[in-house]
Amino acid sequence: MRQQWLVTVAAVVVLSFIPGVSRAQNTDVTLQSEEAAGLMTQERFAEAGALYLSLFESTKQSDYLFKSADAYERADDRAKALALYQQYLAVDPGGAHSKDAYEAVERLSPDVGSQPRRGPGVFSGDDDSAGPPEERRPISVDVAALVAVGIGNLGDADPAPGLRLAVGYFLGRYFRPGVALHYVRVASGVSFRSLRLGGRVRGRLSKKLDLFADLELGYDTFSEDGGDDVHSETSLALRGGASYWVSPLWAIMGALSYDRAPIGDTYLEFMNIEAGALLAF
Repeated sequence: MRQQWLVTVAAVVVLSFIPGVSRAQNTDVTLQSEEAAGLMTQERFAEAGALYLSLFESTKQSDYLFKSADAYERADDRAKALALYQQYLAVDPGGAHSKDAYEAVERLSPDVGSQPRRGPGVFSGDDDSAGPPEERRPISVDVAALVAVGIGNLGDADPAPGLRLAVGYFLGRYFRPGVALHYVRVASGVSFRSLRLGGRVRGRLSKKLDLFADLELGYDTFSEDGGDDVHSETSLALRGGASYWVSPLWAIMGALSYDRAPIGDTYLEFMNIEAGALLAF
């Protein structure tokens, strides 16, 4: 009887400590999670990745596994990051981060170690990760805006200085069909507005530098000061230039272009130097 009483008391004592142990464990996990977040802020990504991985092993919460993979990718340990992203998808294929994990696996799988990724907002001038996003996904969209100065003439008239404003987009990879809107104003009083369909062929010189050539066919509306609008037949534009990718999301560009559009019995020519920017999506 006495032994049974002692066992009962011992069980009550042990059980009374379990909530306290659980609270202590939760507190420890919270502190470690905050510590890992602090390491990420300090850009000590490898240490943060190891701590997040330890948290996953102790809690089995897949969120920590994803955070560990992300931290190792930011630490440029692409092989480790790839393995952890794959582990996350195996553990929690429908988890909150599954879409990002699939994209990361696709991004890292072709050539692990060849394209380091920096932390958020950090870009080094000699970082080869700057460049168009083709290697991250097979199709991207470039939105371009440019301003150009040049000379133009109507028929045999003397050339006069002019200005071009344009915006357009190109969709694809290396051959990129696109649509553009142009407005050109020449000092002689002639202006035209144009909607154009075209294509761009692009070649890579390096991670950051592209060369491109454009061919555009358009439908133009011309006007002269004091005159009525005149619609042209199909116009032609040729362009060649280069774009320098400052980051994977945007580039600066420069080009030379030539436009020729028939207007009744005459034609308009415009040659110019262009400068602008590209945004990639």
